[in-house]
Amino acid sequence: MISVIMPFYKKYDEFVFSFERYNFAQFNKQKNLELVIVCDDPSETDLLCIYLEGFVARQKVNIKIKVIVNENQHAWRAPTKAINVGVKNAHYDKFLVMSPETLIIDGSVDAIASRCNVSTFAIGILKFDDIASVNRGASLQQHFHSLNKTISAYGSICFTREQADKVGGYNESWEVWGGDDDDFRHRLQLAGYKKSATLAKFIHVQMQARHEYNASKDKERHSKGKVLKYKVDAITNNKNYLANDGCFGNDFDKVYFEHACRESALASLQ
Repeated sequence: MISVIMPFYKKYDEFVFSFERYNFAQFNKQKNLELVIVCDDPSETDLLCIYLEGFVARQKVNIKIKVIVNENQHAWRAPTKAINVGVKNAHYDKFLVMSPETLIIDGSVDAIASRCNVSTFAIGILKFDDIASVNRGASLQQHFHSLNKTISAYGSICFTREQADKVGGYNESWEVWGGDDDDFRHRLQLAGYKKSATLAKFIHVQMQARHEYNASKDKERHSKGKVLKYKVDAITNNKNYLANDGCFGNDFDKVYFEHACRESALASLQ
């Protein structure tokens, strides 16, 4: 049983590509999986919910799907509040956090979830690629292994509700691009949890340039100095694992869409 937490800020095109072409099949083969999409902006909410309504009407969907929306429009910000909202409102007690544009290689949900337990959080292997290259590839598994790219653990963490509660969730005061996942992993280890590296595999797809809010390189360039300074401070000086004074995930909670699979609906009536 696992809840996939997906922070979403103006990523409709990316979500549809990854979900319909690759990720839904991986989610749907799981016995108990919930997808929690946390829209940190209302601008694409209607479009997303209309798409999901149509999708569940024409497909056999065995997973739960929930869309939670921040009704207050704002400029881009780090996804920490959105992730925490997803954790707080999720049905299950084990979480896989991933981006809308991340593709899951076959078997990777099980690979990362099976290594996450009361004492251990798990990380996978992430590679970056562009959409044109992915579309040219044969199988996604073969394409992943053919990529001569730097690998990363970013965007591929699985942890439990108890672990998130212990460290106060993701740091909601984080303001810059990048580093929020480093901070979370570091604090989990400070709290005494072990890190388990797994063979779960993911590809983070770089879509074509769209708008200023989607320009990751610009966000990285503008915040790089702050991120590097914080990372150094966190690793060398920070001995406190608790963030947000232990209170997190309360920024918004409006549910715009919810789908319960037939099996779940029948169970609730018994």
